[in-house]
Amino acid sequence: MSFKSSLTQIFTTIAAVVLLGCGNSEPDISIQDAAYEGNIEVIKQHLAAGKDANAKTDWGSTLLHEAALKGHKEVVELLITKDADVNTKDSNGGTPLNRATAEGHKEIVELLIAKGANVNAKDNDGRTSSNWAMLRERRDIADLLRKHG
Repeated sequence: MSFKSSLTQIFTTIAAVVLLGCGNSEPDISIQDAAYEGNIEVIKQHLAAGKDANAKTDWGSTLLHEAALKGHKEVVELLITKDADVNTKDSNGGTPLNRATAEGHKEIVELLIAKGANVNAKDNDGRTSSNWAMLRERRDIADLLRKHG
C-alpha cells in the first residue's frame, strides 16, 4: 500500500467518525440536559446506549422531573414508555406532577395522572400538587387535581 493510499484511508476513516458519529455511542450532551431542553433524539440515543430512564442527578431529580418542569410532552411520553417512575421524588420530595402543576403544563398533568401519578403525594414541606396549583394560581389544574384526588 502506498503512502498516498494509506493517507487517503486514514482521512476517510476520520471523516466517517466525525460525520457519522461512529466513534462515540453516546451524544455529547448529557441525558439530563437533553430532557430539560426537550431534545428527544438525544434522549433516544442515550437510552439506546443503556442509560437508565430513572437515573437521578445529585439533587435527586430524574429525567421525568426535568421534562415535566419544562413542558416537554413528547419526552414525558417517551420516558413513561421506558418505565420512568411517575411517582419518583427528588431531594425536596417533589414529584414530576408537582413540577408540571407548578409550571402550568396541564397536558402533562393529565398524562401523568392517566399513568398513575399520585395526586396526593406531598413534598418535604407538606405541599401536594393541589397546593402548588393554588399557589401558582393554576385554577384549571387545581380543578383537575381535585377530580382525581
